[in-house]
Amino acid sequence: VKGIIPLQNNISLNARLGLAKWDYELKAFHSSTPHPIFKADDSGNDFYYGIGMQYDLSESAFLGMEYSILNMDVTLADTIQLDHEVKSLSFSAGIKF
Repeated sequence: VKGIIPLQNNISLNARLGLAKWDYELKAFHSSTPHPIFKADDSGNDFYYGIGMQYDLSESAFLGMEYSILNMDVTLADTIQLDHEVKSLSFSAGIKF
């Protein structure tokens, strides 16, 4: 879900909320073998959120920038607990239909 709030001439602020499906895999190797000596994985769904700005070049073209955060609570092999956070900065160019 993306909400857009116009600020001033051709500039708008946007906020995003969504659901991300993720898959996490951990492999440990020893130098004596090319095969993993330990392997564990987890997967799930978590909410992400973001905020950004958009600049309308014309009625049909725009440039944008957005910063998003996804937090994942990962459990590997029932003993390893991870709180993994993914932060991303994205730039976009688009055409409106």
